[in-house]
Amino acid sequence: GGGAGVIAARIDADGLKFGTDTAAANALDDYEEGSWIPVLNPTGSGTVYGTATGTYTKVGNTVTCNWMMVLTTKGSLGNSVRIGGLPFTGGGAAPSYQVGSFMSSNLDLDANERLTGMQYASNQFIYLMIEQNDAALYQPSGTGFLNDNSQISGSITYMTTQ
Repeated sequence: GGGAGVIAARIDADGLKFGTDTAAANALDDYEEGSWIPVLNPTGSGTVYGTATGTYTKVGNTVTCNWMMVLTTKGSLGNSVRIGGLPFTGGGAAPSYQVGSFMSSNLDLDANERLTGMQYASNQFIYLMIEQNDAALYQPSGTGFLNDNSQISGSITYMTTQ
């Protein structure tokens, strides 16, 4: 709330500042919403997408991406399968990474495994990982864990330098 004479926000050359804050470092200088197209990498042959769609919101240096992809035909991909096409490069230095929330169906995983992923610094990929027994993580080799009509969707929030 506020009464007469209370400063709720100001805009200057640094960006948007709230209340009586005048520090340039605290200014909100970037806000963006958009879409992106998630694709599996490294590229191989024969991969057909029934759906591949994503949205993002960027506030300052923090990006939240949501996506859904359905593989009509999994095709063949190289090792270290990852989702490419993120709208911004991850910030920081490796091994800095952000973990997201994943939902998947029609994958070839054991009962004690689940799909997850990490956005490593300095790139525009989400590296797909498989978690075993709520502890060990490993990077799948090739597309043996995928099937025709596999679905992968999720959300990830990561920092960027852009």
